[in-house]
Amino acid sequence: MYGYRGGWIVLGCLLVCLLGYTPGQAQTVAELQAKNRQLEAELQRLHREYGTILRLTGAAQKEIQAMAAVLAARPSSAIDFSQQSGEMCFTPSAGNMVHYAIDPSRTTEDVIYMLAAQPFIEHGLQVNKFPRMPTTNGAMRPGQWYYYDGTAMEPHHGLVLKEPYLIMSVDVK
Repeated sequence: MYGYRGGWIVLGCLLVCLLGYTPGQAQTVAELQAKNRQLEAELQRLHREYGTILRLTGAAQKEIQAMAAVLAARPSSAIDFSQQSGEMCFTPSAGNMVHYAIDPSRTTEDVIYMLAAQPFIEHGLQVNKFPRMPTTNGAMRPGQWYYYDGTAMEPHHGLVLKEPYLIMSVDVK
């Protein structure tokens, strides 16, 4: 709505209000300078943490807002696997997950879909015809579905999941 630069101006004004600036209140130059340093530090933090998001426009901006609304409704659906695999895990429902690479430039497994395999098996899917899920990160061929039987270490979680999954990665580059 405001564009990237206008968004920072609006954020700066809001920060002034949030930090307790009251018009008409006597303040020394030193107090104003201290508040200014606080505001600059907060703007830098916001730029570091949200700059990528604030630069989005159009459908991409709407997409991230829709995802944020879903996460706000159920924050527990976001799981941090950054230490295990450099990914964030979104669990919209029991047994189904989507992993997002924190840094897509470091992998060809930018997005990973993990679907609970049991309902497919019960409907006759012959999972033995799928290649087995590789045991290391970065070994999947993008667009290829794999079968994970739940008994081995699953590399994106760094643990044994104990349930079967159908897994596919996507390389967005």
